[in-house]
Amino acid sequence: MTPKRPALALIAVLALIAMGCSDDGREGSTPTATPPGAAETPQPEACSGTLVVNSNSNTGEARLLTFRDGRASLSEPIGTGMIHPVVSPEGRRVAYYDIRPSPALWVADSDGRNARRLADILQLHDHNPPVWSPRGDRIAFESARSSSEGARSNVWVVNADGTGLANLTATMFSADTPTWSPDGSRIAFMGREIESTNVYVVNSDGSGLRRVTNYDQGSFAFSGSWSPDGSLIAYLSNTTGNVDIFTVRPDGTGVTNLTRSPTPEFVAPVGHLPIEFSPDGKRLAFLSEATGSVELYTIATDGSGLRRVTDLAGSEFRQRWTRDGRCLTFYVSRPSPQGGIPVYVVREDGTGLIELTTLR
Repeated sequence: MTPKRPALALIAVLALIAMGCSDDGREGSTPTATPPGAAETPQPEACSGTLVVNSNSNTGEARLLTFRDGRASLSEPIGTGMIHPVVSPEGRRVAYYDIRPSPALWVADSDGRNARRLADILQLHDHNPPVWSPRGDRIAFESARSSSEGARSNVWVVNADGTGLANLTATMFSADTPTWSPDGSRIAFMGREIESTNVYVVNSDGSGLRRVTNYDQGSFAFSGSWSPDGSLIAYLSNTTGNVDIFTVRPDGTGVTNLTRSPTPEFVAPVGHLPIEFSPDGKRLAFLSEATGSVELYTIATDGSGLRRVTDLAGSEFRQRWTRDGRCLTFYVSRPSPQGGIPVYVVREDGTGLIELTTLR
């Protein structure tokens, strides 16, 4: 079974970086006075943060979308032709791909100034976004070794100033989907063999390459996510016949099936970031096709507490947690009247759904 991926034109809209949360942002709500002596009723927290979106999918024009208290605003354009823009941990820089004049990894200030070409990308067909290290000093990305190798790729790292470019997986058939450990010392990735895919871990200097899972022909492990405390790696696998979410310790022990999917469509391996740990490490967000369309779900990391978060027309993709873990941002694969692809935010319990692209 081969995991499905959307076309580049669909996924080139963006990479999400979400911030904190604050007051209730539901439109039309009116504060009411609390009678003297009465206990105040806790109000639900509204979602807030900043993400990078392509406001024009034809030109790749990128802007910062800031949302808070039920309102959203777009910055002036920070660039055009940006593919998979990702904000650095401190929020002052953006890493992205650009195909002009040839595919490459770039970094710029968050206002689009001081753009610097960091590394050539020999093929840019269905790449994952670049990934900032936790300290924001390095970037991991995937690139083909030569133009003749087609879909084969390697995991590379480069310093944010363009120095220290290194191929971490030169000895492997193919490798992609890098994710940093919380302390920045290691990188987990998907290593592809001829007929299978497994989770691997390597030190960020290229030493200590280790195979974590052991799936044979016809099975795959795909799209890893490292828990915030570094104790677990979550990934998708079809080893049960259906696609399920598993966790494993970085040393390869403790493999656990969290979802035990009842149908092949229950966990949807679509797009990038199909699974992600919450900032507190207690839950995972993932996508499911159980209802016929791709919807957003969460589940506790012990396999309990399955929760459906969305019920929308169209298919959700590229979900990300806000930094405090209260909310999730995501995209829906249908055109927005404002142009581009709709961007939504919702509380983790499914309440407070807002389409951010209509809030201007």
